[in-house]
Amino acid sequence: MKDLMKSLFYLVLIVLVIGVAIYFVDNYSGGSKENVANANSVTNNNVNNTNKSNNNGNAVNQNTGNSVKEDDKKDDNTDKKEDENKKDEENKKETEIAQLTGEKKAIELAKKEYGDTEGVYFFCEKKESNNEYIICVRDENTTKDIVWYRVDVVNETVK
Repeated sequence: MKDLMKSLFYLVLIVLVIGVAIYFVDNYSGGSKENVANANSVTNNNVNNTNKSNNNGNAVNQNTGNSVKEDDKKDDNTDKKEDENKKDEENKKETEIAQLTGEKKAIELAKKEYGDTEGVYFFCEKKESNNEYIICVRDENTTKDIVWYRVDVVNETVK
């Protein structure tokens, strides 16, 4: 009976570890849907082909060149659009954070304070009161704690 309980415990533990691993892969992977969309975008190419006859009367297909129509203003506008998109994303994130409550809001505020979230994950270690949470930033590979934050979700302060 004891061996059966021990085996069952290990089985549950393995399933739990696999579930947590899948969760982190889904939520914290470095890929971005925007990168996939950009990789799949296509630029219009125009190929000018002309048929000419050679001295023997046979038609010859002559490729006169590939040209890509690009607007010179596009490069300037691209930078402006990227800046606008970044500002829009930041405003959108701030609005989303304002709508969140509790632990999720605390984690989002900690992410904003920490900055680059690549290679790390955020974990709510403790709820101090109704509006204060202790958030730990951990390395994804080693799970070593990097920095700790005390987050007040009502006042939106991170210490």
